[in-house]
Amino acid sequence: MTISEMKMIRIQKGYTFKRLSDLSGISVKTIRRIFNGEIKSPEYEMLQTLEHILRGEEEPDFIRESPMLS
Repeated sequence: MTISEMKMIRIQKGYTFKRLSDLSGISVKTIRRIFNGEIKSPEYEMLQTLEHILRGEEEPDFIRESPMLS
């Protein structure tokens, strides 16, 4: 899923950056920077995490176990 697709889904679902942060464990600032294109190469795990949340999938194990997202 591309960042553009994530943006559309986020808007369709009415998710704020704060809501995505609460669900993902990624800071609001980082999420905002990813969606605004300020981070040109976001870490793969962050993108996977956001994609799973936006698709409404269960939280995968790598999210719970990642020290980066703790």
